Amino acid sequence: MALQLTTKDEILTRIKINDLDVIIQGDDTLLDEPEADAMNEVSSYLSGRYDMEQIFNAQTKDVTIKRIIIDVLLYNLHTRVNPRNIPEKRIQLRDDAISWLKLVANTRSNVTADFLPKRQFQDKKGTDISWNSRKKRDNSY
Repeated sequence: MALQLTTKDEILTRIKINDLDVIIQGDDTLLDEPEADAMNEVSSYLSGRYDMEQIFNAQTKDVTIKRIIIDVLLYNLHTRVNPRNIPEKRIQLRDDAISWLKLVANTRSNVTADFLPKRQFQDKKGTDISWNSRKKRDNSY
């Protein structure tokens, strides 16, 4: 089994072994592609702000990122088996994971992930400024 970030034992912290065996039909190689897909999905949210090479480094993998990848991975595996009959729990866990990724990726949200290494942009640094104006007036009578 050539998993990139998670091991089968780590996946089994989020699903029972009997359920996983039903989904992958006893073939551990079926975990590889959905895991790569889950990692790409996580990376698509976080890569603008965080250093994905360090996050996906095998020696420094964070438990929160592993949990999110596993939740997305299990959702992807369920869609392979029966896309119309995905357990509600899997849908909710994936939606929660994606919501958290969106909040962490947004520089204006109050959610931060101090445990994730930020990208270094050398000498190009800017200030996060947003411009607002007054609400447009409607003087129709």
